[in-house]
Amino acid sequence: MASRSSSFHSGHRESLGDFEVECAWSTYDFWALMDELVDDRSGFWNNRAYLLDAFVDKRLYVLTVEQCPMELYNDPMFAHSLDGHVAERLLPCFCVLSKTDDSCCDIVWTHTRARRLGLASTLLNHLCVTSANNELVEAKPFWEAFWGSGADDPNLM
Repeated sequence: MASRSSSFHSGHRESLGDFEVECAWSTYDFWALMDELVDDRSGFWNNRAYLLDAFVDKRLYVLTVEQCPMELYNDPMFAHSLDGHVAERLLPCFCVLSKTDDSCCDIVWTHTRARRLGLASTLLNHLCVTSANNELVEAKPFWEAFWGSGADDPNLM
């Protein structure tokens, strides 16, 4: 598979237009996100059974682009399966809400190549998340900024 390691740039966010937060419903999108976890060498891959349960329970939320110009579909900003197929409109990020509290985040993830564009913050703000379970040490700067005054900062994860 060709590497998709190129990163987004701030112009991508402006060129995409409006984002939509939606409950993941497509199995193709679910597996494209799992492939993105592999591509990113993310430790969340070890939580794949939990992520599948969240998908089945309709607690897995994704960020999509409402209307995207066709010429951007092959851009590395979109989620891809390991065989290189583009998951149209799907960005490489997700949020899992708690089973017991839909204002609590169990997992939020953004692919390394798409960080610092405000994708995770957009998900969390739209879902009205007010708490998080088990914040990871490596994500501490993100959470501090999100819970602090930086929640609307587009340069957060």
